[in-house]
Amino acid sequence: MEQVRSRPLIQDRLVLPKHPDTPGRRAGTIPEMLQTIRLAMVNWHSPDLDQVNVGGYSVLYKLAPGLVAKVGLIEPEEAKAQEYFATLGLALPVIDYGFQVEVGEKVSRDICSVHGIRPVVENYCSCGHSQGVILMPEAQPPRGFTEPEILTFMDHVSEMYARLLGQTWDYNARNVAMYQGHLVALDFGNPEREDW
Repeated sequence: MEQVRSRPLIQDRLVLPKHPDTPGRRAGTIPEMLQTIRLAMVNWHSPDLDQVNVGGYSVLYKLAPGLVAKVGLIEPEEAKAQEYFATLGLALPVIDYGFQVEVGEKVSRDICSVHGIRPVVENYCSCGHSQGVILMPEAQPPRGFTEPEILTFMDHVSEMYARLLGQTWDYNARNVAMYQGHLVALDFGNPEREDW
């Protein structure tokens, strides 16, 4: 009789370091591992990569409890902006970033505007191409925050983004989440860019 797994195993999606004292045992707890995870540890060919969300320029995948990868058109400036706003407590930390990461066939197809699910860049086939990837902690919906609190937070992020970086932040409620009990901004790519 064939055995069916009830949930994907982390080791199918990540190559984790072994525990130094016990052969066969993985090193540390999930929060400890999140501090040492790098892009090179992701198994981009795993059939168990779970899509969490789809944006115009990227797709979000859950790699492990508390760990996600944003994959798509992600330029270095976006990663730097997110890292900077994370130091201010206004964004998710960037665990690792790569501008041109070789991803598996399924992920590459997902990101494709012709054959996949990413809606913004029409008629551009990115199947088989390297992608930008940001590894970051998983955020939660902003439950417990009122609409005025979220709008005030969005105004604050938008004003700071324009003042500090001279750019426009994608002012949209879907770009606000909760991390460690406070609001964070998501998506620091340029929403006005059309020359992809």
